[in-house]
Amino acid sequence: MPEFLLSHEPAIRFGFFFGILVLMALWEVTAPRRPLNVSKRSRWFSNLGLVGIDTLVLRLLLPAAAVSTAILAAQRDWGLLNNLRLPGGLAIVVAVLALDFTIYLQHAMFHFIPTLWRLHRVHHTDLDFDVTTGIRFHPIEIILSMGIKMAAVLLLGAPALAVIIFEFSSTPPAFSTTATSVFEGVWIGSSGSSSSHLRCTGSITPF
Repeated sequence: MPEFLLSHEPAIRFGFFFGILVLMALWEVTAPRRPLNVSKRSRWFSNLGLVGIDTLVLRLLLPAAAVSTAILAAQRDWGLLNNLRLPGGLAIVVAVLALDFTIYLQHAMFHFIPTLWRLHRVHHTDLDFDVTTGIRFHPIEIILSMGIKMAAVLLLGAPALAVIIFEFSSTPPAFSTTATSVFEGVWIGSSGSSSSHLRCTGSITPF
């Protein structure tokens, strides 16, 4: 595991997150699927403001994050994979797939448990549909999501590299809500001005 990647993972991840966001935003401008009904400026202020709050709350309450949890588990031989001693490559593949499945189950849980749906509904009540819709989440959902991810990393004994690969691979799908001529947003009207979209992404923050 390169020391540079481990020590600079938050900064590299932020750069990757910001780069994908800018790329998709420019794509929306140059090849829009349809005109927006609500001002992009007001929605972006709200949606990106939520991202900032989510990130700040997460860094204050759970500063260790998933990669640090993986390093701690490896140092203390905690978790399934740290005791099975699988070949490095196989352990990484198993860990990435297991983490992806865990987040899928978490996502389903936020849809089907009423109390959690009230939190997740923030993601589904954007007034329009563009690249920032996929990163619009309630701060409590972000905290719960990170807690679930850290618990999964600990129980699984996921290698730190597997966690980094999973975190980076989760970023592009989060922006698949982009309203370009390639990605078509599908909306289902609900009460009042709120709406819900069929394609839904897992919660994500830039750190």
